[in-house]
Amino acid sequence: GYGARLECPSAHTGLMGAGLSWQSPSHFKETLSVAKNAATLIVLQRDRSEGRVRPDRDGRPQISYALEERDKRSMLQALCGAMSLLAKAGATHLMSSNADDDGFNLENLADDEKEEAVNNYRKSIVGRGMPKYTMSVFSAHQMCTCRMGSSPSSSATDEDGELWECDNLYVADASTLPTASGANPMLTTLAISHMISNRIALRLKYEDDRLADVSEDTLFNVINQVARRDDRRERASSLVQCVLNFIFSRWTAYFVATVASAAVLAAWRDGNVFLI
Repeated sequence: GYGARLECPSAHTGLMGAGLSWQSPSHFKETLSVAKNAATLIVLQRDRSEGRVRPDRDGRPQISYALEERDKRSMLQALCGAMSLLAKAGATHLMSSNADDDGFNLENLADDEKEEAVNNYRKSIVGRGMPKYTMSVFSAHQMCTCRMGSSPSSSATDEDGELWECDNLYVADASTLPTASGANPMLTTLAISHMISNRIALRLKYEDDRLADVSEDTLFNVINQVARRDDRRERASSLVQCVLNFIFSRWTAYFVATVASAAVLAAWRDGNVFLI
């Protein structure tokens, strides 16, 4: 399920301007001036890479994200496929969004020459790779920042969208997805929102003894939901205990190993250590 696919976006002027490589003002102007004749393809990657959002010392969010090598390889492979597809469709000029890429002119080439030229251009794309800040990479439909799950050790919310760390605070959007969908998540987001909001409404009615005229399945699901909610505090506290045990046991081992290594090195330096 992970990998890349090609899409033809709505390439308005602003989007094309944001995606074009920057080499100089004149180059940018010249490239954008022929945008009306361009066919734009994007590589849409379902990435395995993960990012973080952390507050700085002033409480402002700091976002960090870096592509893994396997995601880069997948995107470059798809980009090469896009170049072959455009060339077969009759493109006379190919260009990627890499800052070092001036593009490749296919005009006035015979078919056999064009095939060889495209292959060489594809090799140059792979050769450049994707060093940081050299290629236009952007994202849309951010998701998975508050993952839903059954354990606080691997998720931010429980199965009903309620945050492990704060009772009665719910998340009901694409943030709850456990992994990136690799596609527009609109329908999935609507389904998640509908599910979580219905569960909240049913639970509140059940707790207020106002749940009437419902099926046995619905009643059974609500009772299970209430039971899960009663159990969530225990699951959260057990996580804290597990984390503390892990930290102390791990750092205790590191401390012992560090002290032992320092003692051995000091003794070796003083000539008091003998190898047997």
